[in-house]
Amino acid sequence: MDLFQDIYLKRLSKFIKKNQISIIILAKNSYPGIKKAIRSIEIQEYPSLEIIIQCNPTCKKTVNYIKTLASKKFIIKKIFSKDKNVGDAWNKSLKHVSGDIVGSLDTDNMLQKNILYKINRHFVKNKNDQIIYGNVVLKSKNKTFKFIPDDYNAEKLKRIELVPPFSATFFNLKKLKKENLKCTNLNLADFSIWLKNQKKIIKKVNYTVCTNSWTKLSSTFNYKTYNKYVKARLDILNYYEKKSSKLQIYRSNCYFWAASSLNSFHDELVASNKERSDINRLIKKFINKSLQYYSKNKKTIELKRKINL
Repeated sequence: MDLFQDIYLKRLSKFIKKNQISIIILAKNSYPGIKKAIRSIEIQEYPSLEIIIQCNPTCKKTVNYIKTLASKKFIIKKIFSKDKNVGDAWNKSLKHVSGDIVGSLDTDNMLQKNILYKINRHFVKNKNDQIIYGNVVLKSKNKTFKFIPDDYNAEKLKRIELVPPFSATFFNLKKLKKENLKCTNLNLADFSIWLKNQKKIIKKVNYTVCTNSWTKLSSTFNYKTYNKYVKARLDILNYYEKKSSKLQIYRSNCYFWAASSLNSFHDELVASNKERSDINRLIKKFINKSLQYYSKNKKTIELKRKINL
């Protein structure tokens, strides 16, 4: 079925304008995982493509590998510079983007084969759409499953009930400015960009865009960074929703999201009793914080009951 779909997409693409697509990769201590990410780009066969690799040169193996990269099929832009964090690296990389469509790829993630044909086709057929996002296959140590996010809803976004997967997101620079893609909070680039663009024309597409690795050392998920990410989400909410009458509910839901996601991946991401104990402490802390902001949060109350805290 995949073979026939690939043939169909290639034949169909002959009659569709091919916008240049830019893929941003932020690399830091990324070797050898980055090899799979690059390979997933190499097999795309999309004819108008550039990749921008923003590399923080702290790991010699990562730097040396990136220096060896070359391609006759697509443009590779390599930027070696120190950055403060992911948001700073993202903002720096935007300066080098020249494509009409922009996406990103974490160094431990992989694009689906020939997905770029589908992305381009969507924006050609739906010229007014500014941002799209799709499904993601999540792989952890013991599980593989498909994450299908809800259709876009700005209120759900602010309630942390919907956080579209950034790795499955593409931006239409024919309808947006680069300024729209700059993050205001450098510690949590994706959520900052989502709230900044919450009123844009955003669509959910019904196909899988990439495969993401979820491990305790993954850039996608690391329980040790949760305190930092929760604070960043709160700062972003305070910045964009400071006049909202629902701000306390948004804050409460932010802590619920942290407790719930930690609880969901509890068994996948711990290797020792100490780590298990650390995660349990975090879950309890986040539940209590959630109820401090909004004591009637039904989801938090149910989670507290479920895990007997």
